Amino acid sequence: MTQPAVGTTMSAGGFLDIHRPFIERGGAQAVFIRDNRGSATDMSPFTSLGAINWSPFAQDGQPRDDLLIRKRVSGKFEYVADANDGWFRIGAQTDDGGAEREPDTTSDDMMVLQSKFPVDSETTEKAYTVRFVAAETADPLIHRLEDELPLCDSAGTPLVPLPGEPDYFSGPTVDLEATAEYQIGLLYARRTSGGFIYRFEGYPACKLDSQASKQRSKTDPDTADLTYKVLPNEYFMRPDPLWDGVGSPPLVPGYFGVWFGGPGWDAQYSEGS
Repeated sequence: MTQPAVGTTMSAGGFLDIHRPFIERGGAQAVFIRDNRGSATDMSPFTSLGAINWSPFAQDGQPRDDLLIRKRVSGKFEYVADANDGWFRIGAQTDDGGAEREPDTTSDDMMVLQSKFPVDSETTEKAYTVRFVAAETADPLIHRLEDELPLCDSAGTPLVPLPGEPDYFSGPTVDLEATAEYQIGLLYARRTSGGFIYRFEGYPACKLDSQASKQRSKTDPDTADLTYKVLPNEYFMRPDPLWDGVGSPPLVPGYFGVWFGGPGWDAQYSEGS
């Protein structure tokens, strides 16, 4: 571009603009988990024709009401009889135990004798983990997760005992042939002047990576501190981020995804601009 003859100020140029709805802190949050059952739990946002394949939100942008397979009714947990999306909600988390998402990148730098700076760098490894600290450790759901057991059978029928079942027992098995693979969802809600903005992070394939020790004291409860490694999911497809804008965007394999919705999000859109 041609160099302009006259410049601007920091304020007039928009270099100091602050847009508070884009600051994501605080607010309500929830953690969801379900089995990864292949094509039956395909979280791809769109079909090859551009239609909605899956979304955590209803058409009005609010969180969908059919996410959960288990809900609390009159103080007791029940399995939902109506069609649902099969998610279990992780209960309360410790005050500092909200979901922690950690990317990890390893690179290899090429050095030459003629410079103290790398002349090239190649990424050799990428990984991503999701960690949460559950405080409701008497929940049979948490016991299944700690033991790396599936939450449902192959048809989606729940295997997690309901709290309060008579003669309840739980424990790990010896020489388990295969560990369970899960999907994790993180829902955040933050109130803005235009209404709530909802953020949902969906991780289509996760395996337990580590769990921390427990120690119950007079003031601190037992916790289930669980960290999951995010893995590629062969069914999860997303629009090509390098699409040239001609025709419909092709679908390419994705790693995980983030959805936004709610009236506060809709208020940010200026159609035709």
